[in-house]
Order: sequence, then structure tokens, then C-alpha cells
Amino acid sequence: MSDPRPRLRELSDRCGILAGYEGTDQRWHETSDPTRETLLQAMAIDASSEEAAERALREWSPAVAPPGGGDELSCLPVAEVVGDRRVYGLAANLYTVRGARNWGVGDLTDLAGLIEWAGRCGAAFVGINPIQARNDRDDGNPYYPSSRLYRDPIYLDVEAIPEFAACGEARAQVSAVGFQDRIARHRAEEHLQWRDLAEIKDAVTGTLYRRFAADRDGGSERGLAFASYLHREGTALRDFATHSAIAEHIGPDACDWRSWPSEFRRRDGAAVEAFRRARADRVEYFAFLQFEVDRQLGRVAEVARVANVPLGIFGDIPVGCAPGGADTWSHPGAFAAGVSLGAPPDAYTSLGQDWGLAPLRPHALDADGYWRGVVERAMRHCGAIRLDHAMGVVRQFWIPAGAPPLTGAYVAYPTAAMVGVLAAESRRNRCVVVAEDLGTVPHDFRHSLKRWGMLRNQIVYFERSDDRFRGPHAYDVEALAAANNHDLPPIAGYWDGDDLRMRQSARLLVGDAADAAWADRERARGALVAALRDEGVVAGDWWPADPGVLAAAVHAFVASTPSRLVALSLDDLAGEHLPVNIPGASPAQLPSWRRRMRASIEELQASSNVRETLARIADVRGVPSVG
Repeated sequence: MSDPRPRLRELSDRCGILAGYEGTDQRWHETSDPTRETLLQAMAIDASSEEAAERALREWSPAVAPPGGGDELSCLPVAEVVGDRRVYGLAANLYTVRGARNWGVGDLTDLAGLIEWAGRCGAAFVGINPIQARNDRDDGNPYYPSSRLYRDPIYLDVEAIPEFAACGEARAQVSAVGFQDRIARHRAEEHLQWRDLAEIKDAVTGTLYRRFAADRDGGSERGLAFASYLHREGTALRDFATHSAIAEHIGPDACDWRSWPSEFRRRDGAAVEAFRRARADRVEYFAFLQFEVDRQLGRVAEVARVANVPLGIFGDIPVGCAPGGADTWSHPGAFAAGVSLGAPPDAYTSLGQDWGLAPLRPHALDADGYWRGVVERAMRHCGAIRLDHAMGVVRQFWIPAGAPPLTGAYVAYPTAAMVGVLAAESRRNRCVVVAEDLGTVPHDFRHSLKRWGMLRNQIVYFERSDDRFRGPHAYDVEALAAANNHDLPPIAGYWDGDDLRMRQSARLLVGDAADAAWADRERARGALVAALRDEGVVAGDWWPADPGVLAAAVHAFVASTPSRLVALSLDDLAGEHLPVNIPGASPAQLPSWRRRMRASIEELQASSNVRETLARIADVRGVPSVG
């Protein structure tokens, strides 16, 4: 049969839309013509007919690097930072950290405390969730940010802002009985109330900004530092702060600029410029918050240097941002419209995933330096970063708006350009890159990671085949190994099936699929114990008496791998059962990204079981620990 749309297919190929992909089911999945049309439209190319596709072929010649490339580009080798050692670190969802002094959400002073603790335990890093600006005041999903360029002020330690010590008004606000009662309620909460926490902090940071502005007008050192920060950040910060001020002006639920009054939807419009002038103080306030977050992060990095924690902060770059967030408003030419990022069906999700994130347009990647800005700001103050869905430097899965993931297709990205930025910024910032390579992986991708100097990511739960968990020898040397991640249950919850119960309660797992999932988990329990026995981590007749004993054994197993980096989750050290996220569940179904830790950081540090586990891991990894 002849091809009814040859020009459409030729144009799609030239624009980097892949003809199909081999799924985890080992079958070839062909890209349909309607999907090709939609994806080209998202790239601002009309291919609605063969005549239109012919015109586009004549008039427009995009240059998209094919998958691969980047052979001469190499990120900072981890050996340049830690030598030949096999090191380990702690991994925390920072917002979940419970402590005696924070206001109900883990903050940057808590992170500094975790770094100091890591230093005493011989750990080389503390990994954290993305702390970029959230998109929704009620939703804490760190992988759905409003901006990948700027951070969320909710992580500020308000009382550590320099103006606080000298500002009687702010201290009076905080010491008021009603205010302290409000903080006490948040400290006791099982789940975070993001909106109220943001309002609490905003009330005091607003007062501190006014004090800063008054002092700055007198020529203060802080004022000079702020001016330098504004100059360095330039238009990107101005636009982000303007977006924040407009959203505040419109109302507390105005998180999607596409629903704003039309005059505010263009950042370069006359109404926006008039607003910026009329409300210059509010625009500057939001810039001030970013200035202070950057300063507090710099302080944490200095704590890491003093505490001899060589990799310090291990940050995270989310793969995309919200389509109605600050970045798409500030950088409209960089993003594709009418499509979203996701993943095809795989062993974890049989229907695929739609993440609802706005894809970068591959042909406009360097239009305004957006990609370099994302990478540079993520690496600033960090000794390592995790690149979420790292396959995105080769290809990304675009899904037409409103359509199921099954209708999506892969789009090629300019690999050499993206990896080149990562490599250059990695070396400039002395920051190691770990590539999250889980899911449907392009051919030869992991070999490319080695060429690029990036470590891969191996998760114990996924290192399983034919009802057997792979032994430590199956883990790569140039890798970060861990038991789980933010999309998976803690060890105790995995053992007891708490994540399966949550998925059933949300009706994400029903009928025969639920029965199959429980049967598979039972096989996994036996296979996990068998793997621990085979490696001599536990005795031949061992069976875990409780989840805490199991977690310690799994940690020892992971630590025995040859992988250069090993991450131990605070949730696992604390014996948490519930995951922080159930993929695919809406906020109405489950409280994802809101669950706090049950134990405080002070209790964890005082726990003899935790101390024994960390001492054992340090011993297995061959690093000194002072306890």
C-alpha cells in the first residue's frame, strides 16, 4: 500500500519526530500521522495537508542533532572530588523533615544540620528533592515546578534572614501568641498544609524586606550584594519576579497565567510593563526572596566545606515545568504548546504516563539561553545533581493534549548541545552529574553516559529479573545505587505492601491487576531475602523480624555494590512506611507530596539503631566515621 502522507513523514523526520519506538514489551510502536500533525503544530509548523507539509519542507530547515553525539563532552568525574573511594550519602525529601526549630516544613537550616551530621558520619553528600518554585500554593509536587530557574521561598529559614535580628517588628510578629500557636499546629501536623505555611512565612519575609529596603537606601553591604545579584540574574529574574507579583495581584489561585486577563499574558506587553513600574516594590520583594534563598544555599555549601562533606548538596533538576507557570510565561519561545511530556507504557505503568509538563522546543533550545540557565542555577552551590529523566537529552515523549499516552511519540533533541551545556557547567561549578536512566531507555544510552562522564542510577527494586534480585556484582561502578526513590515506597512500606494498599484505595489498582500486584510483591519479598542470604548479608535461615531490621540489611547490601555512590534514604533510616508520592494519583485521591516524617531529625540523630546502621555502612564503604 502506498504512503498517503509522504511529505508529512519526510517533514516529521527532518524535525526529529521519531518513526516509532521499541517498548518494554519488545514490540515496535509506530507513530501515527495524526500524532505527527499535532506534534509539528506544537513546533509551530503547519502540516495539516500534504501541500502545507510541502511548503514547510521548502521554507523551513530545522537542524536537530540526531540521537547520540557529544562524544568529546565530559562532565566532572566523581574521582576528581572523592578520589578512588566508594562513598555514601543521605537522601532526604527536605520538606518532610520534622525538627524542633523549623516552622512545620524542612528548611535550609535543617539542610545545613543534615550536612553537619553527614560529616560526622563519614557521608559524602546529602541529596534533596528539587526545591524549585512550586506551581500551586496547595500542591507541593517538586517535579511540577512553576520555574526550573528559581527556587521556592518556603525553604527559607525566616529567622536566619540577617534583617530578623535587628527588626523588632518581625520579632514581635513571630513571638505573638497567635503566631506561635499557628506554627505549633504545623509542627504537629501529619501532612503539610502548603498554602498556610507559605502565608505564614510571607507575612514575616514581607516585614523583613521592608527593613532591608530601608537599610539598603542607606548604602548597606546587603544592598550592594543585592544589586550585584540583580545584575547577575538580569532579565530572567526580573521576569520571574514580575510573574510572581502579577499572580499575587490577581489572586491566590492564579497559578496558571493562561487564565489571567489577556493584557497580562504577554511578558513584553505594555500592560505588564506598566504593572512592573506601578508595583516595583512587589516585583523587587520577590527578587529579594530569591536573593536570600541563594544566600542561604551558599551558607549550606560553606557548611559542607567545613564539615568535610565533599559533594555537599546533591540537588535535582526536574525534567520540565508547568505549562501555565513562570518559565513558559517568561520564555514563551522556548516551549511547545498543545502537547505535554510523559512516558510510554512500561513495566511500572501499563497505560503510560502523562506528566503534564511543557516540553522544550528542540529547535529553539538556545534561543534565549534558557537551558543553560536551568543547568547553571541548579548546579550553583551543589557538588552533585541528579538529572531527572536524563533520556531527555536524546529524546522526549510528547503526548497530544487531552489524548492518552498511547498516542504519544518520541521527539529527538539536540544531544550534543544539551550535553555540552551540562559538561561545561559541571566543570565550571565543580558539580558531578548523575543521570536518572530508569524506564524506556534509548539504544546505547548507558554507553553514552559513560562517554559523557555521567553516573547512572540503579534502584534495588528494579534490579530484578526472573524472580531474582541481581547481586551487587550487577551494579555499575560509575553509578549511584539506592534502594528506592521518591516515586517508590520506603523499604518498610515495600515489605508490607503499603503502596499497593494506597493504589487500591485510589482505584489505581483494581480487580485482577490488584491480585497480580500482590502476588508479585509476595514473590519479591522472598527474592529479596534470598538475595540478602546469597550475599552473606544475613544468615541462611534469616527472615526479618521487623522492617527496621530488613532496612538495615538492604542498606548493607546496597553498600556492598561497587557503585561509586550509594544513597541511604532518611525515610528508610526512620522506618517510614508510606511513600511521599503515588504516581498517577491526583491530590484529591491521595495526599502526595504532603506526608511528613514521623520522627524528628533530633530523634534520628540520637537513635542508637540509626547510628549503628550508618557506622556499618561507613565500614562497608571504607570511609571513616566519627559518629
